[in-house]
Amino acid sequence: FYMRRPSIKPASADKMAYPLPEKPSIAVLPFTNMSDDSKQEYFCDGITEDLITDLSKMSGIFVIARNSIFAYKGKSVNIRQVAEDLGVRYVLEGGVRKADKNVRITAQLIDAIAGHHLWAERYDGKLENVFKLKDEVTKKIVSALALKLTEGEQKRLKARDTDSIAAYDAFLKGWSHYLRFTPEDFSKAISHFKIAIDLDPNYSRAYAGLAQVYEDSWNLSWQIKLGLSAADLRKKLRQNLEMAMKRNPSSLTHQALAKLLLFRR
Repeated sequence: FYMRRPSIKPASADKMAYPLPEKPSIAVLPFTNMSDDSKQEYFCDGITEDLITDLSKMSGIFVIARNSIFAYKGKSVNIRQVAEDLGVRYVLEGGVRKADKNVRITAQLIDAIAGHHLWAERYDGKLENVFKLKDEVTKKIVSALALKLTEGEQKRLKARDTDSIAAYDAFLKGWSHYLRFTPEDFSKAISHFKIAIDLDPNYSRAYAGLAQVYEDSWNLSWQIKLGLSAADLRKKLRQNLEMAMKRNPSSLTHQALAKLLLFRR
């Protein structure tokens, strides 16, 4: 059972830090880790990022980026304040419980200007069905906001980076270490990304994750801390970026390529 927030004070369009977009706008707050294991935090963050990414594939909705959203992680948030600070009408919040082979995702969509909930749902299932559960949340948002998807957008929403839950889990662990941005965490990220690739050799996002690690290590001159030469870093960066581009490249792949081209001017 998912407890809804008590009634919220409506946000004011006049107090928005930015003008409200003409199309529906939404902020996906960091999902809460509802399990007893703090080590599952990486999985909750991964679900949050995936929802942001999936919603961003739709042209009919304005989605706040990850960096702005995760500033609220671990904080007690005021929905009205979030909406006014970010300039959005809708706010999605929820939580994830991952235990053994089971997973529960709870979510509620709030119309901050009207000051009421549009819906609140709980999705229970086996861990192997987590992709389907995430899709259900996205579909519910699409339906609630009456979004009309193009044929291309429908295809992009159905497309998956991998069908391997184990590879996906390894990637999320690697990504959580990458975001901590230390040489030690970069080394751990490399190990997890390699495990993801071993589990699914066609996993574009895992190759892109490796490319990001090698790219940032090269820019920060961390090659010695990773036990590599500068030449090795550049070689591994190119190899993994090429592999990522060949295998259904994701937004992460294009981000890594853009950073490389920017660095090369």
